[in-house]
Amino acid sequence: MVYKKTDKTELRKDEKRKLIFETAAKVFAEKGYNNTSIKDIASKAEVSVGTFYLYFKNKEELFEELYDQMEQIISSIKNYAMKKEVSVAAERFANVVAASMWTYQKYRQLAKILLVEALRINSRFEEKYQELVMKSCEDMEGILKHLKAIGIIDVPDVKVSAIVHEGSFNYAISYWLRTEDKTDFKEYGYPLAVSSLQSLKIEFSKEDIQSTIKSMFLELDRVADEIIKFK
Repeated sequence: MVYKKTDKTELRKDEKRKLIFETAAKVFAEKGYNNTSIKDIASKAEVSVGTFYLYFKNKEELFEELYDQMEQIISSIKNYAMKKEVSVAAERFANVVAASMWTYQKYRQLAKILLVEALRINSRFEEKYQELVMKSCEDMEGILKHLKAIGIIDVPDVKVSAIVHEGSFNYAISYWLRTEDKTDFKEYGYPLAVSSLQSLKIEFSKEDIQSTIKSMFLELDRVADEIIKFK
């Protein structure tokens, strides 16, 4: 007898896969990659180990897909912030910084697994991390090129300026993730935004930057579910 696939069957399969995927994210965040077994994930998701293998070849495949999903989350949130209407260039910087801060604070444990521990798993994850960094630099370079074209900034090399900005930001993230700093990551937002604005000689108001960062955090708390979708 041949069983035909139905919409309901496919929906149940999608839901089961999503359950395993989201459960794995939580277990990896709690236990770390090396200390997590397929049995741990299956048990937490209340499925059999055999069911796990119906959807994923192994733990590494699932982890890599999770890594890609985290990249998508970071990109989606940043793009949302970049597209917001602003009255001055300083607000755009503050929005992008705040959005990134919100993302890493929201997914702190998962981000630590994916952006710190993953680098020690194999060279492929090191390459994926470098791709993520390069993409961030390219995005910032695009912003700076636009600002230079309309006369807001005057820097000798927008690419170098973008690398410096992203380098300091990524180091702050890495430090915060690696040291288990208990500071609310939102508190890093203002000094990081100010540092970039000052280096680019962009005029800003202290009160406006602080208000923009606070508003972006509150806004993302409200709309994040519409922006972020697990596969």
